[in-house]
Amino acid sequence: MARQITDKSAVLFKYNGTATSANAVTVTETPFLSPDVKSQEYKEIGSGKLGQTKNYVDANNTTVQFDLVAMLRGNDKTGVAPETPPAIADLLKACGLTETIGADNVTYTPNHNDVSSSQAVVYIDDYKRVIDGAIATLKISGTVGECAKATFSVSGYTTPAATSEVNPTVTLDTESLMIVSRVSAITVDGSTINAESFDFDIGNDIKSIYAISVGEFIRTDFKPTIALSGIKTKGDESGWSDLIAEDVREIIIVLGSGAGKTVTITASQAKTSEMSESDNDGMVNFSRTFRCQGDANGDNHYSIKWS
Repeated sequence: MARQITDKSAVLFKYNGTATSANAVTVTETPFLSPDVKSQEYKEIGSGKLGQTKNYVDANNTTVQFDLVAMLRGNDKTGVAPETPPAIADLLKACGLTETIGADNVTYTPNHNDVSSSQAVVYIDDYKRVIDGAIATLKISGTVGECAKATFSVSGYTTPAATSEVNPTVTLDTESLMIVSRVSAITVDGSTINAESFDFDIGNDIKSIYAISVGEFIRTDFKPTIALSGIKTKGDESGWSDLIAEDVREIIIVLGSGAGKTVTITASQAKTSEMSESDNDGMVNFSRTFRCQGDANGDNHYSIKWS
């Protein structure tokens, strides 16, 4: 009896289009899919007997949620074209981000528009599932000594059963890894924070629409946050004072260095929403969460720049 091997996987993803082998996503964890087929119960009463509850299935109302976890990478390690969109550009757009290409960088910022549906195709050992009406949300996480990761949580509509098709031949992303190290920079209003880890969550609210001729997911809101954890500096009570005073700060996270090998996350109107401290083997550690707010016009909550 042959077994289906999960690591023999390939993932394709295309924003507002049909995914092909040219749209491969390089992931670091197997994106296992478990479809949710909607069913309803009903009773057939009239036989004079108990136990007549039955069910029916709507195979067209089959949804799936799964994560695509990618190592965060630069966009052009040669340094010749640092304005080149990164390999995960289609996934970023599927999160509701607008792409702006500059002279020497490419930046992604949240928009307030309806997000066009995407298509994902996930192959596992020569069987595939096509996911339509897809949309995503994103979390970028980093811990000192490790490569930062981008986790795209994807929701979409699919079919109950996978279909047989040989895994495609694809080209994977080989750009520079964004390692979080002691020379990485995390600043709050220009002051360096002794952070050991960070989590940047764009916080998309995602809902499904299922109606006649419609089966897709949509973004209804977003609530971006940045969480920082690390070693507290003796005498530094700024986290607590910022929480009480509701002060707004600018957070900048810089990963990597050099043209085409740098990723910068900026939240210019960040307000402390949670603060806590703990004992970490004899030292005081802090955990601080910021709400990434918009400016006076309700824009510029955050940006993610490759340069």
